[in-house]
Amino acid sequence: MCTAKIPPRPRLFLLAALFLLAGCSPQYSMRVISETDGHAYPNDQYTYYIASSKKQNSDPTYQLLKQDVKSTLSEAGFTLTQDRNRGTALLSIDYTAKTSTKHITAKKPIYGQTGTVEKTHGTYDKATGRYTKTTTTTPTYGTVGYEDETKEVTECDIFLHLSAASSKTNKELWSTSIYHTHDSEDISGVLSVMVRGCKDYIARNTSGIISLQVTANDDGTFGIVEKQ
Repeated sequence: MCTAKIPPRPRLFLLAALFLLAGCSPQYSMRVISETDGHAYPNDQYTYYIASSKKQNSDPTYQLLKQDVKSTLSEAGFTLTQDRNRGTALLSIDYTAKTSTKHITAKKPIYGQTGTVEKTHGTYDKATGRYTKTTTTTPTYGTVGYEDETKEVTECDIFLHLSAASSKTNKELWSTSIYHTHDSEDISGVLSVMVRGCKDYIARNTSGIISLQVTANDDGTFGIVEKQ
């Protein structure tokens, strides 16, 4: 497991707080694939300018994602500029989020009376010399069976793609794709985790798809485990 120090972000703290109330840190299963043109990145040859479309610039989720990418790449040693004329590499940021609904059937316990418990106690009347017994019957309750219960579950497939190309030749320098399925349509905080948690895989050669278990710790760090 490797742990990268990440400055705390309000959205990440909100996500973490919800899980801490339940007694655990949020975990995310992700798949990452990244490749380069054979060179090591970052390097001094390229200064990155983020190329955004008008549609992207009007998207609040994209704007948050863009800030996460800028800060994450800066922390990783990349040089970025807001002046397109100074950029020697154009960086593209794209994401898609597809929501789907499916039905899951699970066994639901049925609770009811499982039996009875009898308690007997006696009393002795000295005046008559008689002994009287009284029996009390108390019902017991528990699981008496199971029934099928169908629940509607909403999932959101999130795909994040980062790529860089030379501004002179338009040749692709590197590309990184990250995939995650989330159980909510609120994806802005999850995109932040996808970028910041997978920082060490951006602009690297992964030699295929890597499956990751990313844990967002409450102190702003990320625990990363590569799954077999």
